[in-house]
Amino acid sequence: MTSSTLLADLGSRGVEVWAEGDRLQLNAPAGALTAELREQLRQRKGEILEFLRGPGELSFPQQRLWFLDQIEPGGPAYVIPRGIEMRGALDVPALERALGALIERHEALRTVFVSVEGQPRQVVRESVAWALPVTDVSGQSQAQITKRLREEASRGFDLERGPLFRARLYRLGADRHVLLLTMHHIVSDGWSMGILIRELGELYGSFVRGQVPALPKLSVQ
Repeated sequence: MTSSTLLADLGSRGVEVWAEGDRLQLNAPAGALTAELREQLRQRKGEILEFLRGPGELSFPQQRLWFLDQIEPGGPAYVIPRGIEMRGALDVPALERALGALIERHEALRTVFVSVEGQPRQVVRESVAWALPVTDVSGQSQAQITKRLREEASRGFDLERGPLFRARLYRLGADRHVLLLTMHHIVSDGWSMGILIRELGELYGSFVRGQVPALPKLSVQ
């Protein structure tokens, strides 16, 4: 039995399997894991971890987006931007930390797309160095600010090198900021962006209060 067939068998039993660092994590209904399956998982842990971390196949929509990017590399057509206006005191280090935690939480934000023998594969990076760029536009006109935001929102991505998620903070004044988030459609959509923004707010609030974030662990990526 190969790793893929073992994981397929587990999936048919409602067992979710994912990798967290060097650990194999499971979420299984009561009675789904037999003694034989547990032994298979124990014996083949390293192989399964390697399989889960290895280059993965793309969905059909992802294949289409990858193919279109081959025609026009780094084009702006499939960039998803979202601007968040923030008023009042802003803790920039806490915001930067919250964005870093969001990237660690969601594999899609650490995924790149490489060509293997001419076929696209997605690869999840283990960790990504993160810093929040801050641009002061407080002395510029509204037209100039809008132009800068539009330019950033339309800037494309390198699918192979990544990252496919960007954030930039624009300081309009002492108590007024705009956080611009941009992602490539191959790793996100409008619905997913809404989830990220909600979780970003929860993470930021926790860090500002000096608390440990209480977001539940993801059962599936």
